[in-house]
Formats: sequence, structure tokens, C-alpha cells
Amino acid sequence: IYKSTDKGSLLEALAAELFREKHFYIKENLRSTSNELDLVLVLKNKSITLMRLDKILNINSNNFIIECKNYNKNVDVTWTSKFAFLVDHHKSDLGIIVSRLPITGLNDGKTTWNAAAGLTKKFYLNKNRKIINITLDDIKNNIIDGNYSIYDLIKEKIACLQLDADFKLEKHEILI
Repeated sequence: IYKSTDKGSLLEALAAELFREKHFYIKENLRSTSNELDLVLVLKNKSITLMRLDKILNINSNNFIIECKNYNKNVDVTWTSKFAFLVDHHKSDLGIIVSRLPITGLNDGKTTWNAAAGLTKKFYLNKNRKIINITLDDIKNNIIDGNYSIYDLIKEKIACLQLDADFKLEKHEILI
């Protein structure tokens, strides 16, 4: 019923909606001479003192790039390496791949040093730039059903990357 471009546009709209608030300018479908960026989030100047993204997410730049992939298969290492180039080229500390299915290189849900997951680890160690993957299941299970914010989810994904460990968000019993 939907064309692949329609499906991609729906995923981009969902990703934009997760960040649609007063803290960000959302730039959609920016084109350069060689690439298109699905979403670029730029922190508004006045919100830097309110939010301090660098303290919340350990990000020093005031923008980050989001790429959406609504594929019927996992996002592979070739595409992830192209995205890593864009993140590095635009000097962004964070790149987020929002996808229907997870990136390749997972084994029973845990990241390995193989395929796309391994590339994101090596990219972080080499460039100190973070690429994380947020899937539709992450959004459903953590944000919609789990009552976590997008920032909680991003912090979890960044911590997993930095610590080379896998863990899940958990509510502290006092906060329940």
C-alpha cells in the first residue's frame, strides 16, 4: 500500500516528533553537494543554559544528525560507514540511526565487534564520536510503553557504547 519513500517519510516524521520541543531547531532533508541529511537537530542558543546537552548526553557540539532507515532488513556496515563519514565530516559528536530493524552485528541482542555494531565501537574509539541505533522497538518499549524520555534512551545507548556493555533502562524503586 505504501511506497518505500512514503515509509521512509513516516519514519522521519516519527523521529522528528521525538525531538519536537522548544530546545531544538529541526532541519529536515538538508542537501549538500553530495549528500542528504534526513534530520539535523540544532540546539537553540537560549536553551543551552536550560538543558546543557553536553552535561546530559556528554555531547560537546550543539547539533547532531539523525538518519532514518525503514528497510526490511538490518542496516548493514556499508551504510553505517557512510553515515559515520557524514557524522565526522559535519563534526557532530552524535549520530543517530533511527531504523525499523537494528543495525547488523548483534548476537542475541548484544553488540559484538562485528559488522555495523563493531564499526560504531571502532568509530567511537578512533574519533570520539558516537553513533547509536534507535529502533522502532526501542521507541515502543521504552518511550511509549516504558515512560522514558528520548534522552533517557539516548543516554542508555551512549553508555552502552562507551562502556562496551549492554544494559537496559530500569526505573529505580523510589521513582516508581
